[in-house]
Amino acid sequence: MKSKKILLAMLTILHFAMSAQKSMVSSNVKEATVYLNGAFVVREARTSLFQGSNTLVFSKIPASIEPSSIQISVDKNIEIISVRTREKIKSNPEDSILLLKLTDSLNSLRKSRVINDTKLKVLKEEEDIIRKNQPSFSSEYAIKTTELQSVVLFNRTRLSELFFAMVELNYDSGRLDSLEKLLKLRIARIRNTKPEKWYDIETEVTSTGRYEATFRISYFTMFASWVPSYDLRVQDVSSPVRLQMKASLTQFTGETWENVRLTVSNGSPENSEVGPGIAPWFLRYFQRTDIVHNANTTHSEQIRNVSGVVRDNAGEPLIGANVFIKEYSSVGVVTDIEGRYYIPVPQGSKTITVSYVGYVSKESSIKSDHVDFILDESNLLEEVVITGSRVSKENSNVSYAINGINTKELVVRDFAAPPAKVSYQPTTFSFTIDKPCTVNSSSVGSDIMVNMQEIPSVYHYWTIPKMEKSVFLTARLADWQKFDLLSGQINLYLEGKYVGKSFLDVRVAADTLDISLGRDKNIIVERTMTRDFRKKNFMSNKTTIEKKFAFEVRNNKGQPVRVTVQDHFPISTDKSIDVYDTEAPKGIINTENKIVTWLCDLQPRSSVSFDLSYSVKFSADKWVDLE
Repeated sequence: MKSKKILLAMLTILHFAMSAQKSMVSSNVKEATVYLNGAFVVREARTSLFQGSNTLVFSKIPASIEPSSIQISVDKNIEIISVRTREKIKSNPEDSILLLKLTDSLNSLRKSRVINDTKLKVLKEEEDIIRKNQPSFSSEYAIKTTELQSVVLFNRTRLSELFFAMVELNYDSGRLDSLEKLLKLRIARIRNTKPEKWYDIETEVTSTGRYEATFRISYFTMFASWVPSYDLRVQDVSSPVRLQMKASLTQFTGETWENVRLTVSNGSPENSEVGPGIAPWFLRYFQRTDIVHNANTTHSEQIRNVSGVVRDNAGEPLIGANVFIKEYSSVGVVTDIEGRYYIPVPQGSKTITVSYVGYVSKESSIKSDHVDFILDESNLLEEVVITGSRVSKENSNVSYAINGINTKELVVRDFAAPPAKVSYQPTTFSFTIDKPCTVNSSSVGSDIMVNMQEIPSVYHYWTIPKMEKSVFLTARLADWQKFDLLSGQINLYLEGKYVGKSFLDVRVAADTLDISLGRDKNIIVERTMTRDFRKKNFMSNKTTIEKKFAFEVRNNKGQPVRVTVQDHFPISTDKSIDVYDTEAPKGIINTENKIVTWLCDLQPRSSVSFDLSYSVKFSADKWVDLE
């Protein structure tokens, strides 16, 4: 009996000891809702729980998340007691030591280059002295042959020595330049290998029994976005428009989203969802100093992403330069092998800062979505701080910007998926893609098909041959609002051929949405001047010009079309200018703006012709432009 009590006590102690231990739990991304700026990500983790208290650590959560947005949910039989987020940083001390050695080598190389340049300068000065001290040949002084031979021999010997020495020094200078570029590249690559950074989420839960529990960890990240684009296809003017919507999706969170259920939304959650207030409006006079100050601090609140290139004074790209938002130090990236960067801009950001070891840091106000930087070299390249493999967030010796973005191995994939399901919220709508997708962490977008829609359209051919002898096709979409369209670039395909690009702008559209489909080269239009008569009346000091134009429109297509042709009559703005005899048979004349419109119905392989004519009388001593 006593042994049973001892065994029970030991089991109880063992149970509590096992419960008190921290269990490391891995998780994977399962869902992602990507907004126009930012993404809401859901991870899942499955683990075993004991009855009572359990401490779980969800490890290796990317550093690109917003820690304050973390939420954890689990089965109803499990209660979450506390959630703590801990930042982890791990650097490689060997990289720091190698960086210091390479920096020393670069300094020694630069010193050798300075010595080399000094030697070359001394040789050039000696050459100048020799050339300036040649003997003078004149009628008053005749140099002896032996002296001339000595001078020639000296010049040949010494100048040859100088020239050969200069060649060697110039060769050494070129070699030193190549070595310097190589060392800079190696230093940049080491700097580009950032210390590994992530978050561990330590969670304490209590369980009513032993369970296999599934935890869902959700959070928001700024390091993802999508841009809508379209492929618009028109088979012929008797068929509806086929509009394929695509999402150019970019995520550079530092990890691959593999077989993830994706949703794209037209929302922007970083914007404030609180309506603005209003306060009394007081007027005052502005001083010049106020105006100058405002001009210097101007930044745009509308910009959400900024890209650019970071270079040195010689125009060489700086690889691994740190680019970050001054107001949000957690938002930062590094430049790639060509010195390029792409960084999201959270709400309230005003300044971009760029830093690089051995160069003077620079800042720039966010006034444009493209900002380039040129950094000046400093004399502090040798001040490199070596950090160990365990660095805490509070460690003040860390001299580099840290982020969890991996810019290596930028892999682009194209994805195709079944049509997406559309869901609506009070202020936004979103498309859920049925087929799971894999999206690599990359600064290059991946095209994912969202849906394909057939939209009833009215096609309209029109031309203004006075301006351009081309016939344009426009598709007019009625009730376009019910198709959930967003502004974006359009690739146009007419009758199976790519014809160019256009832009869908739903912000300025009315009840109908007009989309230009470009030129149709199978419809020909000509405008030819058939009369250009000028006469001058000396009695009245008036000049009269009579003009007549012939139009021809030919349909080379296999189906009938209606083409709208437009031209205009001149309108007098002076009493001394008289416009008369305006004729446009078959045309409709607008009495206010004098624009003439012809509606031409053409059968296949047919043409129509019509004329326009007018006369203008004006003062003979003046000139009027009539074409």
